[in-house]
Amino acid sequence: MTTRANKPFFLEEGKKEKHHLPEHITFTLHDRRTSGETAEGAEVSSELRGQRSKLKLRLQCNYDVSEKKADQLSSYLRLDMIGDLEDFFLRKDYYIANCRRSNKKMNMGGYMTTAMIGFFGRQRAVISWDGLSVASPSGTSCNA
Repeated sequence: MTTRANKPFFLEEGKKEKHHLPEHITFTLHDRRTSGETAEGAEVSSELRGQRSKLKLRLQCNYDVSEKKADQLSSYLRLDMIGDLEDFFLRKDYYIANCRRSNKKMNMGGYMTTAMIGFFGRQRAVISWDGLSVASPSGTSCNA
């Protein structure tokens, strides 16, 4: 049987040990959408602007997404997402074609808007605007 006579019951009662970590850490977050800074530098590259324009037109013409939502969605595109985006559209086009073949009614604009929100959420692009939100990397909810 061991006794606890020489050990403090609460950690505060005993000798306080210093550690090498600071008492607190401060993080500064910059909103790149409003500060003018981007991941590519101080200005959005012409290649990225072109890809965003192509995405916006594709959403509007092929999938009946409204201009406002297509503009919002295309603004979250980054150059490193282009390959994944093409794979994403292949899967969605296949699903839409199967729905048309089976005469299944669907709101294609709403479906693609929700699917794009999910795509950008998986790519760790945090999206939130009126009525639409995407889960942040910390795991908050996703609404559409």
